[in-house]
Amino acid sequence: MIKDSYCCTNCFNNKYIKKFIENNVEEEGDCPYCASIKVQMISLETMGKYLRDCIEKAYEGCDDGTGAMYDSEEKKYLGPDGEEATTYSIREILIDEEMILNDDTIETSLLDDLFENLYSYREIQKGAVDLFDDIDSPMWVIKDDLYGGEQTRVFHAWESFKHIIKHYGRFFEPQGFNLREDYLGRMDPYIYEFITDVPSRTIFYRAREIDDDLLPIERIEPYSQMGPPPAVNAKTNRMSPAGIPYLYLASDQETTLKECRIDSGKEAVIAEFISKKEHSC
Repeated sequence: MIKDSYCCTNCFNNKYIKKFIENNVEEEGDCPYCASIKVQMISLETMGKYLRDCIEKAYEGCDDGTGAMYDSEEKKYLGPDGEEATTYSIREILIDEEMILNDDTIETSLLDDLFENLYSYREIQKGAVDLFDDIDSPMWVIKDDLYGGEQTRVFHAWESFKHIIKHYGRFFEPQGFNLREDYLGRMDPYIYEFITDVPSRTIFYRAREIDDDLLPIERIEPYSQMGPPPAVNAKTNRMSPAGIPYLYLASDQETTLKECRIDSGKEAVIAEFISKKEHSC
């Protein structure tokens, strides 16, 4: 951003921007962009921050949970339907979509100057990320345009749920709260789309690497040695707390070997478990 430089009301077509300048006049003089003489002006820094706030009210970055996914092979963003997402650059938003500039300033460097170095070096050192540092990169979409309001609500519910179970209550709710139930309840209409029915007599597998505890093999007692561990041996892991036994099974032998990190060349025992009833999961 050009230090101590200004733009004026005549640089813009948008009546709200004009009004903002009139209410926040910082200088009067000749405009270096539209060449207007003796006009009310505002600093590029103040106007740049105002435009940034305006853009963020209606648009959002593609990587901010909008539903867009970047296809590295096609080198473009796709929406949830697999079709190419409509993305915009800052320049396209302000010139083509919102048409805020008048004809005399479109070809000037005004837009580039407005968004240059909006963050100070100290702010960047502290971790600030400037989403506006490249005004020609098509990294923006209309807010909620890809997901729609309901799915966006679900996205935030899922993000909140993950935060709660990661940092506050992985296994137990804080007393007096039902946070997990509340957040998951908001996703019910969409979770049911992923439910799979598992018929009775379906075979699942569990593997254990052969060690001294499983020798001799011919004397293995299936339930006690291949079933869930006793409570005293149940350790904390990513899904279950210490002291509460869980039995983790896989739908195929290859997966259960990988889950147990049993590499090729090692020996393992694989047990089969057959479901008694039909289940949904």
